[in-house]
Amino acid sequence: MANDPTPLHVNVLSDFLGAGKTTLLNHVPYQDKSVSRDTVLRSSLLGEYVAIGWFGYAVFGVLLWSLFVLQNPLSLVVVGSGLWIAFRVSGVYPGQFWAFFISGLWLLAVGALATAGIKNLPAWMSTGAQSPPVWTGLMACICVLDYLDWQLAARSGRSAEENRKVIRLHLLIAIAGLVLAWSIALPFGSLLYQWGNPPISGKFQKEELGLVGNIGFRFCEAFFTFWFFVIGANIGSFLNVVIWRMPNGKSIVYQKSSCPVCGSNILGRDNIPILGWLGLGGRCRSCNVEISARYPIVEAIVGCVFLVLYFVELLTGGINLPNRSVNQYAGVLWIILYTKWDLVGLYIFHCFLFCTLLTWMLMTKDGNRIPSRLILFSFAIAILAPIAFPNLCLVPLWKPLPAWLSGWVGIALHGVIGSIAGTISGFVAGRFSRLVFKSVDSPERILALCTAIAGCVLGWQAAIAISAIFMMLALLTALSLSPGKVATKSSWILMGVLFVAVLLHHLTWRLQWSVFFS
Repeated sequence: MANDPTPLHVNVLSDFLGAGKTTLLNHVPYQDKSVSRDTVLRSSLLGEYVAIGWFGYAVFGVLLWSLFVLQNPLSLVVVGSGLWIAFRVSGVYPGQFWAFFISGLWLLAVGALATAGIKNLPAWMSTGAQSPPVWTGLMACICVLDYLDWQLAARSGRSAEENRKVIRLHLLIAIAGLVLAWSIALPFGSLLYQWGNPPISGKFQKEELGLVGNIGFRFCEAFFTFWFFVIGANIGSFLNVVIWRMPNGKSIVYQKSSCPVCGSNILGRDNIPILGWLGLGGRCRSCNVEISARYPIVEAIVGCVFLVLYFVELLTGGINLPNRSVNQYAGVLWIILYTKWDLVGLYIFHCFLFCTLLTWMLMTKDGNRIPSRLILFSFAIAILAPIAFPNLCLVPLWKPLPAWLSGWVGIALHGVIGSIAGTISGFVAGRFSRLVFKSVDSPERILALCTAIAGCVLGWQAAIAISAIFMMLALLTALSLSPGKVATKSSWILMGVLFVAVLLHHLTWRLQWSVFFS
């Protein structure tokens, strides 16, 4: 049994389906290539348990929805999708394109059902844990897993460069598909919902937008969503230049982008964030030297941060921002097209904070010292911007605020005291992280610096809260990882935990303020 590749843990689901059968005489595993453990979902013990739970949930849903087929034949859509989910999580025929294609068709079917609605069902079926929207989410997860399994199976016969080019093509197709689904499928789904759910009077209510107008408006929403990600990815590309050049004393303005090995200028089409790297296969066009994957990763991270703040802070009318009334009218129309400049200014100011944090963290990770002029520039922006635009200062220095601190003096002190509080709390968090991640050299400096700029932008209360969140996340991370991984990747873990702590604080800022500081 020394050469038996079967995992040590018991594969209950595969045994049930026949993949793990053994004979009592020789205990030789029965090999059935139609059922495999080599899937993304079932590649770990945790994944096996998730697959078992998912399988049971799907079977229970199939039995439940089968009871309502006579009342509404559309229930067959959910029954069929449940059977397909149970079929896929079992690991049957993994890595097949046809399986991914069928999963996509089922996703469209159950998604259309969730959008149009379904009648003659109890309320707990249409809105509960077995509702069509829940099944749509489950089927979307199946589609993603089937795609990953398909790519893992297909990439073995391709080079790394070919794999990256294929990923680029699929990424473009996915973006186009999402835009079309949001712009065309959603308006048609709304129209189907109107037809299936007419008002009591028997006549359709007249909407301000017809089908064509609704399609145009949804396309506008998709365009702005994509455009905000593109802006973030381009700023992430610029941050890559800052991270590399400034510590080495090079200009970030006058020199063109070039290969650091052969010195050849990078073409404009190769400089497109994320897609340019994928199109090149991760290698220089001239000398074929490998280009680090960190460049598109940083671009994607910044793009995603811009997108998260776009959804949470902009489109909701500032629902996460404390000490400020949420805009009554939100969404693309009322926030972007009828521009609310106070909210847009807060969005830009907070995006500046996250870009600064990421830049400083990666410079420190590379073993470089953060240039003093970059630190001074960042703190100057953090202090002077609220003086010029007082609405950027959301929380007061303290309550009640004296009259002589109500003007620009109070705003300036807000930034200075926030920086001091961030420095102190960051130093304490650095001491704590030194105990948790013993291999990190002097974490106090980078933590104190990052929490100082966060306190300068968000206030001293936020600096203390971020340090507390960081210490809790650091402790949980250290307990969940093996000592060897903590020792070898402690610096990456430290930076990631700090960035996540700031993001978590920002997303729950209003809640924390109302609980602890209101």
